[in-house]
Formats: sequence, structure tokens, C-alpha cells
Amino acid sequence: MKFNIKEVREICKGVRSAASRLALQPKLDGWCARCSMAIAKALVARGYKPELCYGNFNETHPHCWVECCGYVIDVTATQFGRYPEILIEPWELNHPADGDVNRYPEPEWRLGELEWDQVDKQFKDWIVNHPTPEIVEQLLAA
Repeated sequence: MKFNIKEVREICKGVRSAASRLALQPKLDGWCARCSMAIAKALVARGYKPELCYGNFNETHPHCWVECCGYVIDVTATQFGRYPEILIEPWELNHPADGDVNRYPEPEWRLGELEWDQVDKQFKDWIVNHPTPEIVEQLLAA
């Protein structure tokens, strides 16, 4: 399937808008897994095969984002400063080929099958940011 950046941007706008209302804070600190799971679920519903990714951003901050069709997709990177509210950029622009730690890391894990039992297993110790089905549905209802 061909990546439709316009379609993906609309998904991201809806998720970011809903998350901003639910989180009650503009940078969406602590909402990365929830938002990423919602975006990934919406992409699957449209026929894409996204991966939910996890790694340590700037080498110290646990973070989740989505990778799909060679793109990094993230609506919560604003918590790290200089990033736009909706980041959709080619993977090679965001991974540390040159040692720049201010880019996305190679993920510690990727989750291609977005079944809730797998998500629960990956996030079992990350209670604050745990993407529950209820929260993800609220984010997708926007």
C-alpha cells in the first residue's frame, strides 16, 4: 500500500487533538504510548502495517512512536522541545546515523501485531503511560 501522508496527517491531527483535551497539558508528556497505539490502530484499519516502537529518546527518556512505510510518526515529540506537534518524516532523517542523540533511537523493541495482550505485556511496568483499550478508543473517537 502506498503511504498517503495527507491521510496519516489527518489521523494524527485527530489523535493529538483528543489527547490534548484528555491530558489537559499541551506537550502531552506521558501520553506517547497511548497516542502511538491509537495512531497505529487507525493505520491498521486503513490497511497499513505500522509498528509501535519503543526506545530511549536523547538516550535517557523512555518514548514510544510509530514507524510505517519508512516514516517516523509521532504526535508527542513536543515534550522534547524542538519538534512539531505532528511529526511525519522519513526514517533516515530521524535516526542517529551521525551520532546525534537528538534524533530517534533504534527501537529497543517493535510491535507489529497490535493485539492487546502483547501491548499489555510490553507496557506492564509503565502504568502511567499504559495504552488501555478505553483510552485508545477515546483518542480514536475524535
